[in-house]
Amino acid sequence: MDNLESIRGELLDYLRKDVFLIGGVIQKAQYTLVDVLALYIFRQKFYEPDKWPIYIPNPNEDMFIREGYYSVHVDTNIPVGEKLHYHDVNSLYPFVMKENIMPIGRPVWNSDLRERDIDSIFDFIRAYVVCPGRRNSKSPFLPYRMKDRTLVFPIGKFVGVYFSEELKYAKK
Repeated sequence: MDNLESIRGELLDYLRKDVFLIGGVIQKAQYTLVDVLALYIFRQKFYEPDKWPIYIPNPNEDMFIREGYYSVHVDTNIPVGEKLHYHDVNSLYPFVMKENIMPIGRPVWNSDLRERDIDSIFDFIRAYVVCPGRRNSKSPFLPYRMKDRTLVFPIGKFVGVYFSEELKYAKK
């Protein structure tokens, strides 16, 4: 660390060249984010639009589906312990998307699902949820967004939009 000041000019020259080089790559590729570039490559090299057309939801459909998106839930059921393990669930997304079916295509709107068996549904659902108290449940995991946008994981009765697979898991 003591010799950093003595090589300051050399480091700044290196950084200038690095920024110039990266700027040139970004300018040539016309993509500033890796995910945007990855999507472009996927669409150019692998995507078959005739076989798998991308449906763009209308504003009403989009708003409904987004109600079922919640932020992360980090929780500890046993606050103390030895040799605890932590899992990065975010890293599972590519694997899950590869190994499982995903909801695609034009949504089908249903106004009343009370008579339908949940096991026959694969979609987003506005559901009336009854979550038992902690005695009957290891830990409530269905999220609920309060009016002030706070995310909670309540027990009791509430209404929210969830993907059907989350509700099936909660039912177990």
